[in-house]
Amino acid sequence: MSESKINRGLFEQSLSTAPETQAKVSEKLHQDIMRAVRLAKPVGRVTSTTWTVPAWGTGIAATAVAVFYLAQTPPVTPLQPDLSSTAATLTSLGEKLAALPGETALPEEELRKELARIKSDLSRFGIGS
Repeated sequence: MSESKINRGLFEQSLSTAPETQAKVSEKLHQDIMRAVRLAKPVGRVTSTTWTVPAWGTGIAATAVAVFYLAQTPPVTPLQPDLSSTAATLTSLGEKLAALPGETALPEEELRKELARIKSDLSRFGIGS
């Protein structure tokens, strides 16, 4: 016999008579050990497929409901404007604008005054522009 066959035979014999294969454990102890092993496992990540299926289903259902709803509603016709009431409204707005005082300062003048004030504040505090 060759040496490799002898080594292989010894190896197989040592594996078959290993103490781990011959030990007997009570059923309750075995359950306790397996429970401890299960609890000691790291918590696995939840795969994305567990939530994508309900999300896709919800999206498809919402689309179907929207299409069904749009198919059931009658088309809406635009309202025709009443020209007499529009003219009266414009006339009343024109009168209100004419009643505003005319002596209000122009926005450009107010902005120039504010800019001059800011420049004087900057020069007073020594901040260069």
